[in-house]
Amino acid sequence: MKIRALFHELKHGDPKAIAVMSVIVFLATSLWFSWNLYASSRRAAPEIGEGRVRTPQPTPTPLSTFVLAQQELKVGEDPPNPFHLPYVRRRPPVRPDRGDRTERPDPPVRPPPPPRPDPEPEPPPPPPRETVTYVYRGMIRRPDGNRAAMVHNPRTGNSMFLQAGAALPPLTVVNVDTETLELAGEDDMPVILNRGEPQTFTLPE
Repeated sequence: MKIRALFHELKHGDPKAIAVMSVIVFLATSLWFSWNLYASSRRAAPEIGEGRVRTPQPTPTPLSTFVLAQQELKVGEDPPNPFHLPYVRRRPPVRPDRGDRTERPDPPVRPPPPPRPDPEPEPPPPPPRETVTYVYRGMIRRPDGNRAAMVHNPRTGNSMFLQAGAALPPLTVVNVDTETLELAGEDDMPVILNRGEPQTFTLPE
């Protein structure tokens, strides 16, 4: 009951007072232990007198005497190892004699197959067909009233004037106009060449 009342007072008491009391108790306990240790260290050790009995120290045994004593001990033989099996050399099996046996002829050797002929090289691909590029530059009217188209070849740098019916491989000039040049191929399909726009055609073989 007293301990419970003490805990009740500590629980409902002033925290500052409880902390101060705890510090005071801790300091008093530390001083008491320090004083006891200091006083015990300053006490003089009792001298050995007639009333005290000195404990006799054992005499050390020389190493040579210990070794000789160990050599004189009789050690019996080691017991046999039950897991060790003696080594027994096995003899090769003797084949029974079957009497005279006729030797078998060697099997026939197959001749090696003839070498395969080298595959014929594939023919080279045909060369690409030649192409030509034309650019229609414009139209001029001649004194006789006929209209001629100015066609430029960018690869060669040459220009030519062509009238209707003139050949422009692989095409033929059909009609000349200010902005367009009408051409026709071998199958009489119309081809329009606009002014200033280059077009590429494939030449016949």
